[in-house]
Amino acid sequence: MLKKLFFSLAILSFFFIFIVINGAMVNHVITKGPYSENIFFQFSYKISQIPSNIKTYYFGGDLSIEKKDKVFEKKNYGLKKIKKLKYQDYLLISKFHLEEKKFRLELLDINQNKKIHVWSLNNKNIEVKQGHKNEDVSRKYTYEHSLMMENGEVIISSGGQPIKKIDICSNILWEQKLPSHHSKELDYLNNLWIPIYLQTKMYQGKNILHDAIVNIDTNDGKVIYKKSLLEIFNENGLNDLITNAYSGEDPLHLNDIQPVLKDGKFWKKGDLFLSLRNISMVLLYRPSTNKVLWYKTGPWRHQHDVDLYDETKITVFNNNTDLSLKNVYNNNNIIIYDFETMKTSKLISESFKKYKIDTYYEGLHEAIKNQFVFVEEQDQGKLYKFDSLGELEWIYNWDAVVKWSRIYNKYTIKNWNLEKTVDKIKNTKCN
Repeated sequence: MLKKLFFSLAILSFFFIFIVINGAMVNHVITKGPYSENIFFQFSYKISQIPSNIKTYYFGGDLSIEKKDKVFEKKNYGLKKIKKLKYQDYLLISKFHLEEKKFRLELLDINQNKKIHVWSLNNKNIEVKQGHKNEDVSRKYTYEHSLMMENGEVIISSGGQPIKKIDICSNILWEQKLPSHHSKELDYLNNLWIPIYLQTKMYQGKNILHDAIVNIDTNDGKVIYKKSLLEIFNENGLNDLITNAYSGEDPLHLNDIQPVLKDGKFWKKGDLFLSLRNISMVLLYRPSTNKVLWYKTGPWRHQHDVDLYDETKITVFNNNTDLSLKNVYNNNNIIIYDFETMKTSKLISESFKKYKIDTYYEGLHEAIKNQFVFVEEQDQGKLYKFDSLGELEWIYNWDAVVKWSRIYNKYTIKNWNLEKTVDKIKNTKCN
């Protein structure tokens, strides 16, 4: 009896010590310790990811691209028009093709339900990171929030990759090596604002992702202005907004920069609205004076995409997720914040409920007052266009994820001839 008890205690002690050591090794890798690349440490870390990967495979997450064809069956994917269209819509869409296992960037004619053009890079045109030379890295290039220019050229990027400008035939015109991510927007001078990562930084004893904003000349890709978000918070006395709210390796998670294009009562052209997911904050920043003019945390949660709506209002695409970033409370919504009244309201909220729009990560919108609302439900591969009252005009279904698309029409493009650009793209012959 004593031998059996002793043996059982020995086994339990062994497993306890094993769990403690294995947990320490996993934590060492997560915190990027000096031995985090060691094969044994990496093995422990990979083992610890098995439960998460299984959950992700079936319920979504980083592997949601690959699992779409096994979990979801979309027999009627493609465009479905609900109402007669009053004017021409084009869709610049980055979508994952399950057969090729690659993202492609496509320009679609919504009215004619026709593909106009495809942009695509190969391994020669993408920076191959060390240790991945034999891997088809082009399949991971997402073309997120690509930006079409008047001459048909496109500015593209992928998470953590350099920013590139390509021509109609996908030839690279310039490349800016800064690791970019998320949104791309033009300011009133036609220069580009985009979130980037700087080198990881020690912050409160942890290595963290170091977000920054950068302004780039669209003609040659040269940097005009660059500023760390940690510096912006520190120099404006706002450090407590980080330390009191979040304690992971990604304290801010900048996902959108929206430039102000003209003066208003509460902002000036050249100001920037920034969306910071991990502290559920939207703020207004003036680069010319390095001042944070306004900020607000909530009622949005883990939001993506802030836009100007009119002279006193902004709109925010609210993912409305819980702290795990995996579950949406009922559905997403678009929140309007009025600077004059300091009150919030929801835009076409019944439509979000009716169509159960609930992407738990990313997603975006474009709201033109009294005209239309465009919504991307990224995780479900769906794009919607509603009229100003919330009536659905068309829906585009895809059988895998989409990655921050854009709608082009006479309301989103006012300072150049959109049809002339489309004709040039159609008439360009590529080898």
